[in-house]
Amino acid sequence: MLNLFRTNHLISGALLIFYAALVRSVVFILHPWEKVPDGGGPLADLMYHYSGNTGLVPEIICIGIIFINALIINYLVAHNFLAKEINLFPGLFYILVSSSVPDFLGLSSLHIANTFLLMACFSIFEIYKKSSAAKYIFNAGILIGLSSLFFLPYAIFFLWLIVAVSSLYGLKLSYFFMGLTGLFLPWLYTFLYAFWVGETVQYYNTFVLQHIGFFKFEFGQSILDFLPMTI
Repeated sequence: MLNLFRTNHLISGALLIFYAALVRSVVFILHPWEKVPDGGGPLADLMYHYSGNTGLVPEIICIGIIFINALIINYLVAHNFLAKEINLFPGLFYILVSSSVPDFLGLSSLHIANTFLLMACFSIFEIYKKSSAAKYIFNAGILIGLSSLFFLPYAIFFLWLIVAVSSLYGLKLSYFFMGLTGLFLPWLYTFLYAFWVGETVQYYNTFVLQHIGFFKFEFGQSILDFLPMTI
């Protein structure tokens, strides 16, 4: 079966969605309609308002997001020559991990946060060998900010952006504030909307204060929780 994923052909890439569905089908059996843990950001809250966080529709959306992320990872690796061989294994591994960790079960806000973070990777890689990196740094900051609107602790990846830029251009305050502006811009518009509807305090308490504890993973108590990893 692994031979199907040793090439990077379009048809082989489409097979990843069947692998994702296969792995998630085991999840359905072990955790039917797994309830998504609380703690998402304002965009995650908006998404759950329309899709719900349990049931068939969120699970189908989750499979689609995981599949898209796997394709993005494979393209990122191939486009930037991050591996000696061009194959589908990076995306395959991502699907496996995303379907194995209990906090990733269901339509978790982390999946969509990962999508924007992967898009930020493209901007960061574009910085290399560019005479002017301003727009790429700003774009990466915005994308990291958007990912934090789904899960606030993802804002920590701004430090990763600063390290990447500093390794190429040295630590420049102009680049730092450029990325920082991009990071806070999505949150600025979010709180402007909250102010407009008169829910500023509620937004702050719900989407900022509750994340002060940072990452909180609650792993299952049963070995069956990790059975999808064997597929």
